[in-house]
Amino acid sequence: MTSIEHGTAAADDLARPLANMRAVMASYPQLADFGFGIYQGYRGKPLEERLTIFERDRATLLDDRSLAQFMGARQWLRQFTKTKAVNPRAGSSYGLKHVAEADIGYVTNGVFIAAAAAEGFIVKRCRPDSPNAWFNISSRARSIGWRREAERERRAHRLGRRVQGDSVAALLDLVGEEPIHPGVRDGG
Repeated sequence: MTSIEHGTAAADDLARPLANMRAVMASYPQLADFGFGIYQGYRGKPLEERLTIFERDRATLLDDRSLAQFMGARQWLRQFTKTKAVNPRAGSSYGLKHVAEADIGYVTNGVFIAAAAAEGFIVKRCRPDSPNAWFNISSRARSIGWRREAERERRAHRLGRRVQGDSVAALLDLVGEEPIHPGVRDGG
């Protein structure tokens, strides 16, 4: 495994990603590790405290772990074509980051947004008060996650493991499989 897969990278390897991250941050002054703005639970705190939290969260984008995530997310995003306009059907940054995590490991919402911006995707905040963004990315980005999750569940089903939850049934339905009912095993 490379150091990037472990969430850290050598300082020499991070010089270019650091410069790229700084450029993205200059273009998106409200972007922090959480996404745009701060976590909603902090919004009732005094202004000075919220600013401190935001600045700390924003500075996190520049640490080694975030830069390693940034490189992995950029590489993952490169496999998808750009659409002419933002594509909400592909999912928000938060949803897409979860799809990407199956391939690249954990990545924060803010780092994922920064990676999309660095790769030349249009970044549009979902709502003025939302931490999430839409991108001009092919819907294939979202569907690739559904297919992978459905395949994992099919393998589990073939192995006779219990599968629980309506979301699994919905995923399998999307790919043309019979839904698996919670608590039901093959053969009985």
